[in-house]
Amino acid sequence: MLATLRYIGIRRTELLGLGTAHLDLEKRCLRVIGKCQKVRTVPLPPVHADIM
Repeated sequence: MLATLRYIGIRRTELLGLGTAHLDLEKRCLRVIGKCQKVRTVPLPPVHADIM
């Protein structure tokens, strides 16, 4: 969880709402549901993708 906050820079509430279905390691991206239920795609840095 800490690595996600550090490498990706998402909000704490966005992090708490994440599940494994939001993660796509092949495309190296993360689908995040933010304020007002807006969905955005955040690219994963290679270092973080290796950790995951």
